[in-house]
Amino acid sequence: MQQKPPHLDESTSASPGLSPSPVQDREALLRPIVDPDHIHQGRIQPSAVQLKDLTQRGLSVQQREHSNRQELKAVIHPMLDRRTAAGKSSL
Repeated sequence: MQQKPPHLDESTSASPGLSPSPVQDREALLRPIVDPDHIHQGRIQPSAVQLKDLTQRGLSVQQREHSNRQELKAVIHPMLDRRTAAGKSSL
């Protein structure tokens, strides 16, 4: 499967159907973390974000200003369901 090239135009959304606007420099972002191995003593571990993902796939985040509890649940529940189906624990 061929990967699409990285989105480099910061003036446009990388996911126009999903993202309401490009992310601004000082904008608050949310990143769901469901793997307990990514949290140690209340701190997010570097393993929560793979460098390969950042350079090849990108990093999915939610724009706090454009998110509500229902939308966040719609993102998080499938992540939890996949972990449960794979026999893995979640936070």
